[in-house]
Amino acid sequence: MKCPVCSNTLSPYDAGSFHVDICRDGCSGMWFNKAEFEKCDENTEPFPSELLRVRKAPNVLIDRSKKRDCPECQTSTMKRVILDAEKRFEIDECLS
Repeated sequence: MKCPVCSNTLSPYDAGSFHVDICRDGCSGMWFNKAEFEKCDENTEPFPSELLRVRKAPNVLIDRSKKRDCPECQTSTMKRVILDAEKRFEIDECLS
């Protein structure tokens, strides 16, 4: 899958009970489908701290005002979820 922000190839990450696709060496974006995001959002399943340390490549510009299409289903616009406003940590979630 290609990142809808910077066209980098997304890398799968297995977090145990859920799977997420990460834009490593690009914009550092992460994409969850609905079931994946719900699993990591539960109180019993904390968000893996290593995902909070994925760094954005310095030359990648991110247009935060632009809506993003899901790189998996390619038919839905994703929902943006801000997990940490101070660090500008956001997740785009496909609701399909």
